Amino acid sequence: MTGLLPDVLRSDIATAGDSHQPESESRPSIRISSDAEFTAANGVRSGNGLSDDPYVIDRWHIVPAVGAAVTIRGTSAHVLLRGNMVDQPVPAARAWVCWLWCAEHQVAPPSRVGILVEQSSNVTLAANVVNGFLNAVSVANARDVAITGNHLVYNDTTAEAVKLYRSVQDMMEQPPSPPGTPSIVPIEPASVVLRAFYSQGLKVEGNVMAGAEIGANLFAVGGTFSGNVVTHNAVAFRVDGGSQLEFRQNFVIENGRGWSVCGGGTTVKIEFNQISLNRGEVSGEGVVVDENDPYCTPGETWVHVVENVIEANLMGVRFIGHGSVAGNIIAGNDVGVYQQKYAVTIEANTVSGSAVGAILRDISEDSTRTDVRRNCFRENGIGAYVLGVEKPVFRENGFVHNANYALLNTDALQFGSSPPPGEITVDARFNWWGDAESSSLTYGAVDLVPGLFADPGLC
Repeated sequence: MTGLLPDVLRSDIATAGDSHQPESESRPSIRISSDAEFTAANGVRSGNGLSDDPYVIDRWHIVPAVGAAVTIRGTSAHVLLRGNMVDQPVPAARAWVCWLWCAEHQVAPPSRVGILVEQSSNVTLAANVVNGFLNAVSVANARDVAITGNHLVYNDTTAEAVKLYRSVQDMMEQPPSPPGTPSIVPIEPASVVLRAFYSQGLKVEGNVMAGAEIGANLFAVGGTFSGNVVTHNAVAFRVDGGSQLEFRQNFVIENGRGWSVCGGGTTVKIEFNQISLNRGEVSGEGVVVDENDPYCTPGETWVHVVENVIEANLMGVRFIGHGSVAGNIIAGNDVGVYQQKYAVTIEANTVSGSAVGAILRDISEDSTRTDVRRNCFRENGIGAYVLGVEKPVFRENGFVHNANYALLNTDALQFGSSPPPGEITVDARFNWWGDAESSSLTYGAVDLVPGLFADPGLC
């Protein structure tokens, strides 16, 4: 997978709902709390609830007065919600400001949730447009829910949120923010495009998920995400609580951060995705694995980051957990890979065009060492920066045309001046160092000999 977000998809996001919906009839909220309530009065147009003839709720324009626009709770019949327009009547940025004002003035607040699926199974949401809710879709204690081809958008630009916020400052009876301070009131709870808890068999495919604090917030969930465009969120995916998930062929582009993965028992595979231009002011990583995050459930987190294109992020991959980084193209990030504390496998990646290709820090809580094998470190400022007293092992890598050092070894991090050269030797035998003299390749104690006499075909 190559290239950034196609222009056609950018246009698709900007005009979500303008051209994707057939003519729709307007109606108020739909609330279904048993299989017996799949009726014409609740928006069902056809079907008998069996797998080959599901109940179909389609072509409605649903504007809720209060509560979720669509609620499906306690059902097991097969149902398809297709081609509906679900609108928050209050513009998105104004809606979350109103939550604060409405609570203070005892006024019914706008709806927070577009579509709620709870304690149900066999539900498919397809080709719907859900605009302007703090939570576009919520799935809880459910099984076999498919979310395919929807446009799920909160705010598509921060500028619009700021403009709308300023338009209601008088209503909020608050003076304008002093110069230099943020113009947006923090959202509590956070805006989330898709929230899924304690659910299995979740299939999320081909959706646009944009403009919220979190694109998908996933806790104790099993399932797959494929072919989605996830953009303009503070965090694209947050995964915790022992979730078992696979992410394949998604476009995760122009968020503050791509993935944030943690939690005891969580196992995630991130494969064949485009992960680019995630450069948030605070974070800016493509993928973060941090099992020491104090806000996560405790325990080991296992993540495999495999054969992705990871480019132009502030940091490509930050790894404080267990697993592997293998077969990726990691290009043009400020830092390609940052690994700390636990041993991981870093294998068969091409790491290029970064200020630092990889920062490999002390393995203080593991009995094994990080294995760095068959990678190409090319045209970085520093190929690999090794820090701490427990050193990784380098085998069969190619180091070519790195401007300052191919491999820098120091025993302690020191800012503001040159770090002290590492005295504990890095085992870097059997690697290809290009045509440069060995004395110009490394800093600190590095064992280079014997090396490979030819490029192993990686660079």
